Amino acid sequence: MRDVGSYVTAGSKSRKRSGLLLLLVTAVAGCSSIEPVQPEPMTFSGLAEPVASSSPTAVAAGQAVTDRWWQSFDDQMLNRLIEDSLANNFTLQSAWARLQQSQALSRQAGAEQFPTLDASLSRSRSFGPDAGTNRWQAGLSAAYEVDFWGRVSALEQQGQLDALASAASVRVAANTLAGEVAQAWFGWLRQQGRIQLLSQQQQRVRSALAITEVRFNRGQVAISDVWQQQQLLENLSASLSADQAQQIIYQQQLAVWLGRSDWLQSELVPELAAMPPRPLPRLPSSSPRVSLSALQQRPDVQQSWFALQSANAALAAAIANRYPRLTLSASYSASDANLADIFDNWVGNLAAGLVAPLLDGGRRRAAVTASEAGVQATVADYQQTLLAAAQTVQQLLVQEQQASDQLASLVKQLHLARKTEAFQLARYRRGVGDFLALLNVQQDVLALEQTVLDGQWQQLQYRIQLYRSVSHGDFTGADAGESQP
Repeated sequence: MRDVGSYVTAGSKSRKRSGLLLLLVTAVAGCSSIEPVQPEPMTFSGLAEPVASSSPTAVAAGQAVTDRWWQSFDDQMLNRLIEDSLANNFTLQSAWARLQQSQALSRQAGAEQFPTLDASLSRSRSFGPDAGTNRWQAGLSAAYEVDFWGRVSALEQQGQLDALASAASVRVAANTLAGEVAQAWFGWLRQQGRIQLLSQQQQRVRSALAITEVRFNRGQVAISDVWQQQQLLENLSASLSADQAQQIIYQQQLAVWLGRSDWLQSELVPELAAMPPRPLPRLPSSSPRVSLSALQQRPDVQQSWFALQSANAALAAAIANRYPRLTLSASYSASDANLADIFDNWVGNLAAGLVAPLLDGGRRRAAVTASEAGVQATVADYQQTLLAAAQTVQQLLVQEQQASDQLASLVKQLHLARKTEAFQLARYRRGVGDFLALLNVQQDVLALEQTVLDGQWQQLQYRIQLYRSVSHGDFTGADAGESQP
């Protein structure tokens, strides 16, 4: 760094140098600013307002999706499970730690906006032919970079935006976690419902088998009728065993999301085994309203947005790095043979230093080109993320509506099949009905009962995914200014 001014130097040459320095700084600063690159606005058919090229906003007024979307299912056990997972899940704890790391790096980048002050104290001893002498040295030194063209402020802004992106990643993890717990819990309930249904179906088939055996003993039917009923009963037993195993698997999934190793076992834990059977929650006939503002609040969209703004800040810093740096420094030093008298002989110095890059083999120019390409990449990434988010929401709305229509049709089919079964069973008991007709309708009823339950589960899955796709994920205050509670 070349010295262009000093506390102990004065004269016309110094004033001329200062004037030239001011002229250089003014000329370079005038051409150093850049406009940040922003994505083009996007519109989507079927959703209300266009997405402007600005920071993501909150949900529009009237949005039906609540902040803690799982509470709309009115399931206290689900509420408890998700709250426990948000407190104890290891993946989320890792995301919080990375956020704290990013916040610390942001503060580190912002520290360059302030002067540095260092203190020093040393003792030396010199040796000669006659005797050695001791000497103490002490001093204070300060330095400050004058941020004429915004290099330091751009680096600080980049650090802050990286911290915001990291906070968005915490919300991504929290929203994903809530969705996985909801899927696993309702999957567990679905298996509980299937087990209860299969047990009821076994009882009905056993009753039908008893009637068939009585008629066989009277010589009214063939032995094959008994075998077919026994085969149907065995089929239900196999399905029951498979559903019991799947219920254990859902419990083990909950163990992972809740961070509970005691739930990783091959049988139901007492806490779940003691729960009485309950039906899956009934969903409203209409889907929740979704706006583009809800898409903008998605944590993955926000993460992509902050990454874009961080790339803009990095580009600004790379451009500013090609211009001279002006640094102000001041020092106060003293030395003496005795420590008690060290401040009796002191020297102060105030200087300004200018460092201007002349030859670097194109390194700084290449850094600017790389940053420009990085900005273009993040613009495309943001637009693709937003487009994919809109497609996901639209697809889920279509799938949920289709699942709702299909479930309504299945319920009607089941009602008709049960009426047919009752009619055929009454005829069979009177000895005028055909066994094959009864068997076929029994199988239809058994299959439709299971299919209706599966249809409810499918519709519920789409609703969970839809809630996740429009949720901001801020369940625990995950912004760049807060730490984990």
